Amino acid sequence: MYQKHVSPVVPVHAPWTQVESTSAVPLCQSPQWGQNVTMSQPVVPHGRMTRPWPGVVVAVLALFLTGCSAPTVIVFSGSEPPLGTIPVITSPDQVNLPIYAYWPNPDQTVAIMLQGESLINRCVQDAGGTPQTLWTINDPSTGASHDATQADLISFVTTSHRADATRGNLWGFFDPSSADQYGYGVPPGADGYLVVTMGDPGTGLSSCFDRVSSVAPGGSAAWPLYLFSLPDHGPQWPGDDSRFAAAVQSWSDCMKDKGYAYANPDDAMSDAIQPSTDQATQKAIAVADVACKVSTNLVGVGVAVQTAYQQEYIDSHREELATFQQQISDYLAGRVTVPSAAPSPSGAPS
Repeated sequence: MYQKHVSPVVPVHAPWTQVESTSAVPLCQSPQWGQNVTMSQPVVPHGRMTRPWPGVVVAVLALFLTGCSAPTVIVFSGSEPPLGTIPVITSPDQVNLPIYAYWPNPDQTVAIMLQGESLINRCVQDAGGTPQTLWTINDPSTGASHDATQADLISFVTTSHRADATRGNLWGFFDPSSADQYGYGVPPGADGYLVVTMGDPGTGLSSCFDRVSSVAPGGSAAWPLYLFSLPDHGPQWPGDDSRFAAAVQSWSDCMKDKGYAYANPDDAMSDAIQPSTDQATQKAIAVADVACKVSTNLVGVGVAVQTAYQQEYIDSHREELATFQQQISDYLAGRVTVPSAAPSPSGAPS
């Protein structure tokens, strides 16, 4: 029996670390059924990942190594869009981006997942199989697991959404409430695995996954919808915006005043999570990191920069986004036809 182990947080590299492309490329897509994917913490679905972030189980890499190629940071060759008002951000709860209006909230996401489960089990039952619960929750600290309830799924997806702020693509780690106690790690309760049962390739369950996924929003019947599930894989991230680069320099100057010589937050985190770094030192670096992000308003600048680029994406994808919203409505209302055979790689039923 094939399973996927999903977590609420996928660590990624911040875009100041490496730029590899001068044109837009697709970002990470949902892994295909029949692949084993293990992730272990809250999910940040965009950005370039070249090594794990703190507190992350090594198996996190499997999402990008087996499900899709590593996303590449985008360099915008045109002029930088003007920024609006730069908000003052001192807490991740204050992060609000225009793309969130098009990203199904946790309740909606779980409703989509449960509809996928219903359609898959109906398909399995029609084929003479036995319906089953698709998800279990595993506690990595104890190894215990249980069938995921709707409340479990909502909690999992809520943690995933919050990670878009607490482990953001531009600013990296930003969790003032946990830095002094857990450093760059993830607080207990936010590191459980969501295990998706898929069935062995070639079985009725696996075929039903593929068939339902072909009509599911985002292309996956049981996978939570992330920002990369949006049309054209969602908004691309600015890898070289000069306004944010200036804010990173201010952050670096602040860290230097606190006794830490780091060019950017990624360097600080990478240094702090080395095996040779003791826990007290890691926590101290994390606390200084977050404090400098607050005092320099690094996250506020990041939100303003992302807002400018996201608005360009929204303006250029209004028709596609409207179609995506209609697809969600039709899916939840049962106004979809599941094909009688699994789609071929070209997209047509085989």
